[in-house]
Amino acid sequence: EGGGASASVPFPRSAYGTWVSEVMLQQTQVERVVEYWTKWMKLFPTVQALAQAHPDDVNAAWAGLGYYGRARRLHEGAQFVVEKHGGEVPGTVEELLKVPGIGPYTAGAISSIAFGQRSALVDGNVIRVFARLMALPGDSASQALARSCWALAEELVDTGRPGDFNQALMELGATVCTPKAPACDRCPTRAFCRATAAVASGQAAAVTDFPAKAVRKPPKLVLVAAAVVEDGAGRVLLARRAARGLLAGQWEFPSVILSEGGASEEIDLAAAAASLAKLLQDLAPAMPPGTPPPSAASLELAGGSPVEHTFSHQRHNMFLFRTCIGTAAVQAAAPEPQQPPQEGSPPAWAWMTAAEAEVAGVTSGVHRIFRALGLQRGAGAGAVDGASSALAAPVLAAAPKRRKSGGATSASAKGRR
Repeated sequence: EGGGASASVPFPRSAYGTWVSEVMLQQTQVERVVEYWTKWMKLFPTVQALAQAHPDDVNAAWAGLGYYGRARRLHEGAQFVVEKHGGEVPGTVEELLKVPGIGPYTAGAISSIAFGQRSALVDGNVIRVFARLMALPGDSASQALARSCWALAEELVDTGRPGDFNQALMELGATVCTPKAPACDRCPTRAFCRATAAVASGQAAAVTDFPAKAVRKPPKLVLVAAAVVEDGAGRVLLARRAARGLLAGQWEFPSVILSEGGASEEIDLAAAAASLAKLLQDLAPAMPPGTPPPSAASLELAGGSPVEHTFSHQRHNMFLFRTCIGTAAVQAAAPEPQQPPQEGSPPAWAWMTAAEAEVAGVTSGVHRIFRALGLQRGAGAGAVDGASSALAAPVLAAAPKRRKSGGATSASAKGRR
C-alpha cells in the first residue's frame, strides 16, 4: 500500500505507517513507540499531511522521543515523496534509498514488511543474533561484522514471507537473544547456534561473548553558558538553534559554548557573562520597547553547580546566568519563527512559560534547566492546562497560523520489538 494510506489501516500494513514506526524504533523502546506512533498517525495520517505540516507541529509531536533529527528527516522525507512520487511511498530498496533520511535498514523494512519484497535488513538485534548463531568475530560496532551480517541476511531472507521473516529475526534478538541475559533454553535456533556450541566445548566463556564488546570513548566534556532571561510575566526568552548540527532547529536558552574536550570543569565567570551579553545583543528585537538587552553585569550565576546533560557522545555542563528585565515582553513584536535560522543569520526567538515550552516540544535539556531553577510547569502567565500535552500545536504567540494536517483517524499499533 502507498503512502496515501490512512492511519485507519492497522499498523504496520501501510508503507507510511511502517516508515514512521521504524524511524521511531531507532533508539527508542517499543513500549514508548506504540503510544507515539498512534498519536502521530492521528495528527499526520498521510504522507501528504506530514509534508504540509509546520515544522513546529512535527517537533511537538515528536517531543519526548529524543534524537530530534529523526523527526526532521521524516518531515524532509515526506516532502520528497510528495514531490517525486506524488505522495506514494516507493516499494523498492533502490528508490527508497533516494528518500532523505532513509538508510539501508529502513529501506529493507519498508520494502519487505509493507510491499512483500524480498529485501534484507540488519539492525543491532540482527547483528547480535547472527554473531552468536555463526560465532562471528568482531565487536558490535565493527564494519566487517556488519558486512558479514548483511550478507547472511540477504542469503537467508524468506522468499515467500520476507516481512514476517525480518520481523521474526528482530523479535528473536529483542526478546530471546538479548544482550546480557539470552534465554538460550527457549531459543528456536539453539541446536544450530555456534556460540552455544563454543561454550559447551570450552572455546568460549559465554554466549554473550558474541559479539565482542565495543570499546566506547567517554563522552566529550562541553562547557556551556546559558542565559535565563525572565520578563515580568513569568516567561523566559528562548532562541532557536542553527538549522544544522546537534539539536538542529530546537528551542534553547540562549547559549554559548565556552570550551570543548578539555579536562577542566571550571569557567571564567566574567568572560562567560560577557559572551552571553554579546549574544543577547542579537536578540535585541525580543526586548520590550525601550528595554535594552541584558548587560554582562546584570547576568548572575544561578546555583552552585552546572546543570549536566549527557548525549551519546557529549556531556554538557550548563552554567546558568539569570536575569530579569522586569517588564512583560511584547510577543507581537517577535519575528515569525517559522524555520530554524540558517548559519550566520539572527536567531528566531520567543517568550514562553514552562508550560508553553512543554507544548512547543522543547528538549529534555531545556526541561532540566526549568526544573533546576524552580520554573515549574504551569506557573506564570500564559500557563496551559496539562491536557494539552506535547502533541498540541506550540503555544507561540509570535508564530503565524499554520496549515492543519487534517482530522484525526483511528489507528491501532502492535509492538514487535
